[in-house]
Amino acid sequence: MSFYGYHPIIEKWFQNRFQGPTEPQQQGWPCINRGEHTLISAPTGSGKTLTAFLSVIDRLVKRSLDGDLENEISVIYVSPLRALSNDMHRNLTEPLEEISQLLEEEDYTFTPIRVGLRTGDTPSSKRTALVRRPPHILVTTPESLYLMLTGSKSRETLKTVETVIVDEIHALLRDKRGSHWSLTLERLEALVDHPLQRIGLSATQKPLERVAQYLVGNRPEIEITDKPPQTERHEFPEQTCRIVNIGHSRTLDVAIQVPPSELSAICTHEQWAEVLEQIVELIQLHHSTLIFVNTRRLAERITHQLTERLGEDVVGSHHGSLSAKIRHRTEQKLKSGELKAVIATASLELGIDVGYIDLVVQIGSPRGIATFLQRIGRSGHSLGLVPKGRIFALSRDELLESMALVRSIKQGILDTVRMPEAPVDILAQQITAEVACEEWNTDELFETMTRAYSYRNLKRSDFDSTLHFLSEGISTTAGRSRVYLHHDQVQNRVRSRKNARLVSTMNGGAIPEIASYRVVTEDDQTVVGSVDEDFAVESMAGDIFLLGNTSWQIRYVRGGDVTVVDANGAPPSIPFWFGEAPGRSLELSTEISHLREELERQVENPEQAILWLSQETNTDEWGSKQIVDYVLAEKAALGIVPTQKRIVFERFFDESGGMQLVIHAPFGGDINRAWGYTMRKRFCRSYNFELQATADDNGIILSLGPQHSFPLESLFTMLNTRNVQQLSEQAILDHPMFHVRWRWNVTRALLVSRMQNGKKVPPPLQRFRAEDLLTAVFPRLTGCPENEIGEIVRPDHILVDQTLYDCLNEQLDIDGFKTVLQEIEQGTVKLIPRDTREPSPFCYELLNSSPYTFLDGGEAQERRARAVATRHTLSIESVEDLGRLSPEAIAQVCQEAQPLVRNADEFHDLLLGRIHLPINEQPDWADWYQELEATGRATTLQRTENQSANRCTESWVATERLPAALAAFPESQHAPPVTVPVGVRQEWESAEARTAIIRGLLDTCGPLTVAEIANFAGMTDSQTEAALMALEGEGIAMQGFFRVKDPNWDQSADESAPQQETTAADSPPKEWCHRRLLARIHRLTLQGLRAQVQPVDTSVFIQYLTRLHGMAGDEKRSGTNGLFEILSMLQGIDIPAICWERDILPARLSNYQNNQLDELCFTGEIGWGRLYPPKRTADQGKPMTGITRNAPVSFFLREDIPWLTYFSESSTQNTEDQNYLSSPAVEIQELLTQQGALFATDLMAATESLPTQVADALGELISRGLVTSDSFSGMRQFTEDRSTKNRRAARKSRIGLVRKRSTPNNTGRWSIWRRELATEIEERSLQYYEYVEQWAWQLLRRWGVVFRDLLVKESGAPRWFELLQIYRRLEARGEIRGGRFVSGVAGEQFAMSGTIQELRKLRDESATDELTILSATDPLNLVGILTKQARIPSTANNRLAYWNGSLIAYSRSEELFLLANVNEKTKRELILGFGLPIHGTNINETAATGSKPAIELQTQQSPAEDDMLIPTGDSSIKEEKKSPRPSFL
Repeated sequence: MSFYGYHPIIEKWFQNRFQGPTEPQQQGWPCINRGEHTLISAPTGSGKTLTAFLSVIDRLVKRSLDGDLENEISVIYVSPLRALSNDMHRNLTEPLEEISQLLEEEDYTFTPIRVGLRTGDTPSSKRTALVRRPPHILVTTPESLYLMLTGSKSRETLKTVETVIVDEIHALLRDKRGSHWSLTLERLEALVDHPLQRIGLSATQKPLERVAQYLVGNRPEIEITDKPPQTERHEFPEQTCRIVNIGHSRTLDVAIQVPPSELSAICTHEQWAEVLEQIVELIQLHHSTLIFVNTRRLAERITHQLTERLGEDVVGSHHGSLSAKIRHRTEQKLKSGELKAVIATASLELGIDVGYIDLVVQIGSPRGIATFLQRIGRSGHSLGLVPKGRIFALSRDELLESMALVRSIKQGILDTVRMPEAPVDILAQQITAEVACEEWNTDELFETMTRAYSYRNLKRSDFDSTLHFLSEGISTTAGRSRVYLHHDQVQNRVRSRKNARLVSTMNGGAIPEIASYRVVTEDDQTVVGSVDEDFAVESMAGDIFLLGNTSWQIRYVRGGDVTVVDANGAPPSIPFWFGEAPGRSLELSTEISHLREELERQVENPEQAILWLSQETNTDEWGSKQIVDYVLAEKAALGIVPTQKRIVFERFFDESGGMQLVIHAPFGGDINRAWGYTMRKRFCRSYNFELQATADDNGIILSLGPQHSFPLESLFTMLNTRNVQQLSEQAILDHPMFHVRWRWNVTRALLVSRMQNGKKVPPPLQRFRAEDLLTAVFPRLTGCPENEIGEIVRPDHILVDQTLYDCLNEQLDIDGFKTVLQEIEQGTVKLIPRDTREPSPFCYELLNSSPYTFLDGGEAQERRARAVATRHTLSIESVEDLGRLSPEAIAQVCQEAQPLVRNADEFHDLLLGRIHLPINEQPDWADWYQELEATGRATTLQRTENQSANRCTESWVATERLPAALAAFPESQHAPPVTVPVGVRQEWESAEARTAIIRGLLDTCGPLTVAEIANFAGMTDSQTEAALMALEGEGIAMQGFFRVKDPNWDQSADESAPQQETTAADSPPKEWCHRRLLARIHRLTLQGLRAQVQPVDTSVFIQYLTRLHGMAGDEKRSGTNGLFEILSMLQGIDIPAICWERDILPARLSNYQNNQLDELCFTGEIGWGRLYPPKRTADQGKPMTGITRNAPVSFFLREDIPWLTYFSESSTQNTEDQNYLSSPAVEIQELLTQQGALFATDLMAATESLPTQVADALGELISRGLVTSDSFSGMRQFTEDRSTKNRRAARKSRIGLVRKRSTPNNTGRWSIWRRELATEIEERSLQYYEYVEQWAWQLLRRWGVVFRDLLVKESGAPRWFELLQIYRRLEARGEIRGGRFVSGVAGEQFAMSGTIQELRKLRDESATDELTILSATDPLNLVGILTKQARIPSTANNRLAYWNGSLIAYSRSEELFLLANVNEKTKRELILGFGLPIHGTNINETAATGSKPAIELQTQQSPAEDDMLIPTGDSSIKEEKKSPRPSFL
């Protein structure tokens, strides 16, 4: 028996099935065979389940061969999921049958090993059979084992158990279900008469030592070690627990994917469509795909949308609200390959065998490292295969979180398991169940319960309190109606009452009771699944909803059931389920903080940062660029990037005039919720105001009220380690969360029944009974709040304490929050204040967070945080230096705040507000004062400002405010004397009067320093500062740095840099401003900044293009160099040949001459030819010979030919086109190919053809984009009109002595210009991307701003997706800028910085009116592409006119149409420019199509007719059907 001591049959079976043992098997089998407790931690798919089972099967086989195998349970396999138990039962049956077959072949006499299954889905008949004839191996769940251990007959079958295998043990640790299981295991240990061998299996767990302690229980005598076992056997193997740690991860293929469009704070419908298309592509590329989502609603939604794209037969859903039958059917279909994709929640997360899965897709962040490792482990679930996973991030924060997740996996970081400590409600349930089986001594019972690791720290007083309410009732006022035990305190014995066993079996378990309604079919009452109670109650008969990828129509809702019928595929709604979203794990949150810190250093070099981030996080360049830009924008906005070591308190005004406080704290939802609840309670006590609050994984929002005008620094000391516990308890006791968890706890403690008389108790009844018990125990919470004042006094009751503990440690992490506060007090965590004019980029997602993040009971539509306007696009320029306020806005507000005084009454109103107005402040108002003084309504106050200098200052005071002025300035005198009216306040405190003076002053001025305010108010600085502090407490005054930059804003991000202390003299003094005026300054600042970065209209863009191309103003170029620049800008566009010299070039070049173009051609710098001829097919036949003057041709720089033609179809069809050329054309093509460039006379001689034949052949080759000539004269001869030329030129020259030139122009030689590349360029090669980049720059030269819609004009350009990658890379390098520069255009836009400035300058300046007339073939004919009018065909005869970039007229079919009401001068210019009479107007038509409304054009009348517009080109030339023969022939 050399094979680990196993029987030869076991060895033979193993070798037949597997190549050899895996590492977990090699290390685990010796430990298990020795009888030691064993904890195996190994990656998914490493064979750890077989490691546990093969040893116990070997024991059973040996006992069977010895004839010692009775019908008794020896092994219990426990799985946290029913589906996993079902799967394990199936997977065990086949190996046992194969082993039995091998035993039969070897003629062994044996007893077959039987496997039994006991879960919540097992029918009662099979449960009875398990008791009547127990199996040797029992596969079950924790809850089912609890029921068997509590049942009278089934309990007896468990006394023979020797081994317990706990699979996926990490899934039990984190909640009360694990506490419940640990007590069940100890009860089983107490039942058997021998120690149990405990084997734990898991793929992801940390720390292993603690998990091992949980496995073996609170037994100090057991040694926990990770050392390999020694050769000699231990005398007591049950006193050793061996940890076999293979490592939690293996080689993984993990990457992050993002949609092509830019991510934002929320995922738009368009982005969802892009994500779904990417998922569909992945599904089609793989055999089986498992898609994980975080909510059941999202599972149903994605299943429905993928079904529409892929078909119903290949997509399925799987989640906990589907019936077991539907889930099982989905699992089998996936395993058999019928389904290509299944969308699942955590229900398929654990090790269920669903066959071969080659791809796992995670939609959104899973919020935990271990969770994602478990999910991705579902793929490649076999030895030697590499798990493959893709994460789809749906927002910027989610993308950053996903990057940190991948980084954590690479570094081997795992989540730490948080375990509940001694939950009393579970203890009460297990005590009731155990005592129902047999009588116990209370000391022995306490000892048994504390052997469970979860209850190792259980206090005896808590144990006794639990026994008390189980035997005496929950309180003295509630009576003894729900008691289950007899407690003999004299003999220390505890016995059960008659109903204890029934209640504990019918209501057992630790999973909290969630109110849900069953969904059952009407015809056969089949359970389809369940929906949330609120969804069921809000639904009506006839409603159609989706469940399990099937549409169901509601017939009626009755009791706890929703009865439905099949809706036959009718369009459904998606049901919802309420639940508590789990917070992000602290380890992942810490890694996000580290990634932010690293990125803050890396983004100094953006291009290098993108490369680093892509390699570090397995993200493509586009995704990495978005995060680099995101962090850069946040750093530009706040000066730093918030991390766990630097928490930023950011405050800004919202649109309603209120203020929002955002605490940037990336600690995860559990800690942030604790912070939010506690801070909210602290505000409530300090300001008597209930705040709206929100907390997610990255921060907290507090919506401040109008009375909150404190400095941000004052918030830093509001919470500390001394008051946080008491504040958090008070916050939770008054929150609905406490009521929910109270109901859960009393239900688990069996004080409220879930099942009664075999039927489920309706959820409302459970709530009512739980509230009644709460009233009996804690009447303060359910009583009238008007009768209670002060803190909530908590009663001394064990279940109240347990409920409060659960609230603070399950949904919140109060201990983690205390740790953060301790680090703040120690100085290791810095708190940084930031007052900003608008939210920084990291606020966007928090402001748009989901309702589950709300810490109060408000609805989403009532959130003040939703009143904050955020930017749709993110750019560093737009958010740079958010602490700066516009000086223009401050000046405007100061001007508007000045009172308007037009008569004596208005002057009197001013005096009532100001209390006293120094005369030297407004001496011009003396007349109004005299009028008031004459009627006794005002007097003059003489104040002594400097007694030593005996200097007095006079002020005007209204009679009604004289008592206040005298109280503020006791030493002052007033004259003339006045009588204060009766009923006016006479008694004033001096401090109160000074505060009123400052209040009135702040109401009429903008930001001022203390010294400036004191000077205006006539008070000392200390008196002024005291008054300002009082006003700050009232919420009227706010302090800060408004006119100057905050000196703390430039705080160094480098923690290691020495901090330079700034003296009071170095830093500017703080300023004070009225809150109302400050809100207006912020609003005006934002309006001004938004106007600056607002995209320009398309008319401005077209106006910019006319200037860029030299068609407007003084922008025309001149000379040969100017022509070269124009042609380099226009290269790559085919335009009708007749239009180049008639319309295009004269419009752009001053005094254009033909010889300028020929000169550039002769030098070889410029070439011409048709770049993008249409592809011909065999069914089109032979082309007509000759060429028309409308034949499209292009100019190009000869060195740019390779990349200009690479992306067009014509670049690959040269050889094919030879089949579709005429014979003369083929002959000339071959001749030019073989001999090179030839003159026309050489061609005629070589081909022995007539001049007309050569002309037709050359024309055909030109139209196919194959030949060119040394100058444009060759093409010009085909296009010019020779009808008016001297007819003698056409006569045949006579033979004689004198020879004359037959052509006035020298065409030069003809040659083949389009050549095949010497070497084939592979797609995605370096050369390929260089060609794409060349095109990217060419488009920038031509258009200034590049976006997708412009590619309609670019027949030879690469695909937009390829250009997009280049533009994003150029933006990352800082060479260009991306953003939204032109309105009305979808998608991303890119431009040079100078272009953006020119656009905005053109928009803002009051330029003179510009009329531009151009050919419809001009590239600037963007009508119908950027505008809403119908497109104007790009033919040689059509023309159009822009007025300041807006289309006002066009000609088509020799008819001129107006689109706007124009004056007579403009009308004459249009007639002259088009050379056509006005045929009619299409003003009404354009208005009907939704275009810009017609405008009345106003121009200044010129004194002379010389100011008439001179049209470009010769518009009177009529186009012919076909060109004449060229003169050179």
